[in-house]
Amino acid sequence: MNTRIFRTLFDHGNWATRRVFEAARRLDDEALDRAIDTLGSLRALLIHLVEAHGYWLARAQGVIPITVDDAALPETVSGVVLPCVAIRNPKSKIQNGIKPQARVTAVDKPGVEALYAEWKRLEVNASALLSSLDDGGLQRIVRYTNPSGAPQAYPLWQILAHQLFHAAQHRSELALALSQYGHSPGWLDVLVFVDETSAQEEIG
Repeated sequence: MNTRIFRTLFDHGNWATRRVFEAARRLDDEALDRAIDTLGSLRALLIHLVEAHGYWLARAQGVIPITVDDAALPETVSGVVLPCVAIRNPKSKIQNGIKPQARVTAVDKPGVEALYAEWKRLEVNASALLSSLDDGGLQRIVRYTNPSGAPQAYPLWQILAHQLFHAAQHRSELALALSQYGHSPGWLDVLVFVDETSAQEEIG
């Protein structure tokens, strides 16, 4: 496993996510909350995209899952900034074994700007994590307990890969829905990212 490849892939994910949010900014609340087949709504997908990214980053950082009844938590545990989860409601249910402090205002319908601000915060944290790793660090075993109480253990590189591809799945769903509204985010391909950024040098 190569940390440089993971840094490039995370950079691509952030670039593609920015395009999705730029397209989502063009929609009003009615369009954001309109039901989309079995996907819920654009707003619901954006919330899940951000929340899930935070869950898996917390695990990659080694944050111990915590359970609380409200969002009255410190912003860090052992110096690690916690991702959002109570983004819609400070008493929201625990998912993936983690219910950390919300950094986005706990409102029923967070706006696109608030959600993107949270993504940007997670982007900084992920970059710091990746910068701290050498290739051997990707083999570190990440252990946690899932919501069913079962112990789980995966090499860090598999956690990071899951995080990347989970986000890619939901970006593709968002891109399709946005395109149907006439606001395509454009091409989100890795090679388009490479051609438009300095990533060509990074991986070349």
